[in-house]
Amino acid sequence: MRPPSKPELNTNNDKTWYITWNHDVPFPLWKYYPRRRIRIKVYDNINRYSGVDREKYAAARLRIWQYAVGNGLYNPFEAELAKLTGLTTEIAYVETQIEEVKEEINDKNRQNHHIKRALGAFMESRRQRKLNPKSIVSYQNSVDWITQGLIGTNNFDVPVGKLKHIHLSAALNFAADERKWSATTINKQVGFLMAILNWLEIEDYIVKNPSKNKFMSLPVETKKHKWYDRELAAKVKEEVLLQKKLSLYRAMQFVYWLCIRSKDEIRKLKIADIDTDLQRIRFSSELSKNRKEQYRPYPEEFSLIIKEMKLEKYPKNYFVFGGGDGSPGPTRCGHNFFSKQFKAVKDKLYLSDDYTIYGWKHTRMVHELMKGTALTDISYLARHSDFKTTEIYLRDFDINLKKVYEPKDLTF
Repeated sequence: MRPPSKPELNTNNDKTWYITWNHDVPFPLWKYYPRRRIRIKVYDNINRYSGVDREKYAAARLRIWQYAVGNGLYNPFEAELAKLTGLTTEIAYVETQIEEVKEEINDKNRQNHHIKRALGAFMESRRQRKLNPKSIVSYQNSVDWITQGLIGTNNFDVPVGKLKHIHLSAALNFAADERKWSATTINKQVGFLMAILNWLEIEDYIVKNPSKNKFMSLPVETKKHKWYDRELAAKVKEEVLLQKKLSLYRAMQFVYWLCIRSKDEIRKLKIADIDTDLQRIRFSSELSKNRKEQYRPYPEEFSLIIKEMKLEKYPKNYFVFGGGDGSPGPTRCGHNFFSKQFKAVKDKLYLSDDYTIYGWKHTRMVHELMKGTALTDISYLARHSDFKTTEIYLRDFDINLKKVYEPKDLTF
């Protein structure tokens, strides 16, 4: 049923004022009325008054009727419906059927929706899933370049259900050229595009992902997060201590021994996450990249670091690297707290941007390879979801390194 029209005051006949509106006739009563929508008149004792009194009374009653009718509090057919035994249930049933048909029609029409509407629905689904803000921003960035690419290639008005791989490939090329993406970024954005297209397929916006298995991964030369060889590691550690950046030195130790990510994870690490009884670290769901709680053991060398830091004297809910100077505290340090300090060290030693704090994790992995540690154990230690990620560390490993490195070199 359509909603009733807004009640109005009719004063055409000075002797008989009344309030009126249009109202749909309920389905069970159709056979009793020649029209499906009729005009309702309510006099409401308005004509008992005259002059200014009638005007004031009529205005007051009009507001009441507008509120009652507009909010579904009054049904002029209620008495007639009550006389029809069992028809109230029939009305509810029929109206439910109508809504189901509308929903079915709407679902079938999803493939005719504009791509902007479909992408908007996708982003709303991400927010409803309570994804972390960083993930939502990443998806929004992908939605933005898809939109930009389709507009730039004159394909933005193609219905979402008729999008083809050629449209999406052109959009990707356009965005990559406009934004000067590297091969690594292109590969990453293809991954986001696949996630979006798979969702559109599941939700019936498209019949089938048109780009499935059609984008070839571009070859990339990975240089970021280089490992620190024996000589360079000594120089970097020495310079950090000369500049009296003790919290940075501790962060480097944590990254090496715990294989923890140097920005997101280490800043969220709390003293309670360090189990000194079982000598293990708790990577909470908030801490981990894959949003799963995990535990990993730590070696005896790390136990000594904990003792030196005297973490036992601080409350368990304190962050290991707190705000301000990076010492334990109730608030965590800033996002770029360590990277800013490390830049001063790199500048002094003329190191390229390929050398990072996270490079100490790569250094640990190379050390483990030199020790002969199995890839399965290294993958577990690094909390990798697959061996392809672990194999990245092989780029820095050369079996000849074993000839010049001694056991005393394979530590922080």
